[in-house]
Amino acid sequence: MATLLLVLAIPAPLFADTVNATTTNSEDLIKDTQLTSESSPKRQNLKATKSDTDIVSSADLGNQAWLINEVKRQIPAKTIDATLTFGDLKTITTISLNNNPNLTGSIPPGIQYFPNLTLLFLYNDSLSGEIPPELGSLSKLERLSIRDNKLTGQIPKELGNLTSLRSELNVANNQLTGSIPSEIGNLTAFNGAMAFYGNPLTGAIPDSFKQLTKTNNFQFQNTRMTGVIPIELVQSPVITNFNVSYTQLVSPVQTPPKGNFTQTVSSNQLEVAVKPTIYNATKQTTFQPFNASSPMHSEFKLINKQAQGAEVALYDTHTVQIVDNATNQIVYDGPISSSVTLDLNDTSNLFTFLSRWR
Repeated sequence: MATLLLVLAIPAPLFADTVNATTTNSEDLIKDTQLTSESSPKRQNLKATKSDTDIVSSADLGNQAWLINEVKRQIPAKTIDATLTFGDLKTITTISLNNNPNLTGSIPPGIQYFPNLTLLFLYNDSLSGEIPPELGSLSKLERLSIRDNKLTGQIPKELGNLTSLRSELNVANNQLTGSIPSEIGNLTAFNGAMAFYGNPLTGAIPDSFKQLTKTNNFQFQNTRMTGVIPIELVQSPVITNFNVSYTQLVSPVQTPPKGNFTQTVSSNQLEVAVKPTIYNATKQTTFQPFNASSPMHSEFKLINKQAQGAEVALYDTHTVQIVDNATNQIVYDGPISSSVTLDLNDTSNLFTFLSRWR
């Protein structure tokens, strides 16, 4: 009896951050560990109401060594707790500290005191704690990447206020939980890549995401997200990469555009339903797996287990690769078509099917 396996998979290249890490060897900088008091104070409700002439203290920067050191590097003529003012912080427009496993601590609420930031890259470090809602006050921020850290908690809805974001919003490979806030759909001018992959996020893709008509790259793979993908996203003409591999997100029945939709079927999401057939039981010499009029066909179809066992259409963008188990050779690689015909004999009677969207 044939064993049929279905895998839908297209490698989706992860976009690469393009700003290099900033390093420093200055001996007078604080060691890269978080400065803490004996008891952790309750989080303050910090609003950026400081006067430009007020002096910046270490506490205003959350006592975070990485941020204190970066301010010292960029404004060496001023001293925190003495001569550095909040007006001075407005001269800092980029922070890029990346690929440093020794960069620990958290992103403090005091990040709001850098109102002219256009780029914040803190990727592939060892930051922990929650993403502060105050991050959403950086109205000039155009690129944000805090991927590959140890951040926890939920994605704050305030990120939906970052309406200057354009090319990058990357919170991938952390430990973020909960659902993606619908407010992210407010970023209607965003035209780059949004990456949420590698987090135990739950819930559906917000319906508000259908407003993101300029966004060309969505990455939801390797999450615990569920539900039906908004059809507006699947049919978007600007999307070049849409990855929902290893999720429980289900595509709508409508045919997705070619070349941009990626989904890997997992056992708890979809299954293959086939007609049990011993292919050479009647000494047939050929096998037409997709020809319903043939006595030797597989009744090949997808079943969505997240929708009460409803059948999911095989799209015209599917291709199939068929492997002869006896020889471990590919005997067909192309579109799903009723004309596909395989030779049968005493040994070649068991095949593996791998299907994917082109």
